Amino acid sequence: MTASPTPEAARHPSSTKQPFSRELAWFLLIACVTTILAATRIAESDIWYHLRNAREIVQGGMVPRVDIYTFTSAGSPLVDYEWLSELVYLFAFERWGQHGLLAVYTVLLIVSYWSVYRLACQRGANPMAAALITAFGVVLGSFSFGPRMMHFGWMCLVLVMLILDGAERRPAMLWLLPPLFCLWINLHGSWPFGFVVMGAAIVDGLVRSRFRRLEGNAWSHRRLAGAVAAAATSVAALFVNPYGFPLVLYPFDLRFRQEYATSVVYEWGALDFRTLYGRLALVMIAGLVAVAWRSKKVWRIRDVLLVCFALWAALTYQRFLGFASLVLIPIVALHVRGWQSIRTPVLDAFLSLAFAFVLSRSVPSRATLDQHIDRQFPRDALAFMEREGINGRLFNLFDFGGYIEWHAPQLKTFADGRADIFTYNGVLRDYMDAIWAGRTFEVLDKYRIEYVLIPPNGVVSSALRQSAEWRVVFSDEVAILFERRSKGTSRRQRTVRGDGLTDEWLSVPLAEPSAPRVSASAAGSREQGNSRSTWS
Repeated sequence: MTASPTPEAARHPSSTKQPFSRELAWFLLIACVTTILAATRIAESDIWYHLRNAREIVQGGMVPRVDIYTFTSAGSPLVDYEWLSELVYLFAFERWGQHGLLAVYTVLLIVSYWSVYRLACQRGANPMAAALITAFGVVLGSFSFGPRMMHFGWMCLVLVMLILDGAERRPAMLWLLPPLFCLWINLHGSWPFGFVVMGAAIVDGLVRSRFRRLEGNAWSHRRLAGAVAAAATSVAALFVNPYGFPLVLYPFDLRFRQEYATSVVYEWGALDFRTLYGRLALVMIAGLVAVAWRSKKVWRIRDVLLVCFALWAALTYQRFLGFASLVLIPIVALHVRGWQSIRTPVLDAFLSLAFAFVLSRSVPSRATLDQHIDRQFPRDALAFMEREGINGRLFNLFDFGGYIEWHAPQLKTFADGRADIFTYNGVLRDYMDAIWAGRTFEVLDKYRIEYVLIPPNGVVSSALRQSAEWRVVFSDEVAILFERRSKGTSRRQRTVRGDGLTDEWLSVPLAEPSAPRVSASAAGSREQGNSRSTWS
């Protein structure tokens, strides 16, 4: 017996006999928007120490347990809660370089956003409305784009959403959750969000009544028992990891023990509505209000709970804009009224080919990717330090730390993006005091710093330029390297000017009169060290 077509299929007939379809066009649209935005975010500061971690795992055959990269925290215990994701990035980078990094997170993002688009359509959303809402969600979520481990976590989140929806038809699918959570905890520390989604689904299943346009799913007792058992087994599965209990506790340690770090790292701040992403969030909120007001469809309790949680998470911590976009797309799209669209093979082919062309042109060349990297990180400064044999105590910009540890592993850094270990021992607070609180020279003396590598423009670099205690030994448009004069060496100074030419001259005599010290409390944005991606 042949099954009758679903109402959705009746409205939008299958185009499997056509070389192009409207669904293909929407996929290419989502892929285009994602790839264009992803390609501009390749210069991620934390990816470098992640690659170093992965290399240490491959070479040593075990996950790292103590810090070996810095002189300020050497030997400090640590938990590498993203170790499995790091191995994937290392594999891609060793084979395809920057394009490998780009491919990993771009594919993760495309698959994640395409999956929530498909989920919206399966729930009954209009495909055109769902595609456009998904494209907007991609733009909103691009706040956290880049070669970051968190995208593995968001992919796992989407899989949880798909499994829970599938379990409404086949309850046995719930038992896919424990192995997924076992994988998730080794990929990234965002797994608690999966339990939030599961909890919303279980609460939805407990409600057996309807209040106006709000209703639950009314699960049977057997199905509820299966969901609770799957959730409990998923909790047990979290302990299948190389660190055991500490890795399970890490998200809670971050919330309750690392409050100083989350207060100074930019992406952990509350959303500022004066910024681009703040304005996009306002559009999102306005859209939610309009949809809730005009929609005549019944709202599931699960969806209301997730909307409230997603809005709280994104507005409180702008880092979670990506999470909010993935959760809200299938909810909002379902309540948007259907939009009529012209569906002809010619138009489908035109849209598909147009989006395919844009997609093919949006993949940057290797030279372009290298330019993105070189504009952000001190490649030439490290080459100079290697030529000159510089290997002393180095105070570095927070965002330079991982890059140094990957490209110049012989150097010991002051700090990098692993803000947790630097929070525990007070190094992060000292770093921020040096940058913001006018204690630059005090902190440099406390740690017996011999070299300082920071961006050339800013109050800290100006203070060091005016001090007789420090001299410039290298400078270009990305970084400036200071040396403490008490080292007594007379190096040749190399400065790369804006026109690409270089000047070299002997350093000034040690007897130069002392210049007044300048407070660094108003340091420039690149000297603040407020990394966008301290926890990847």
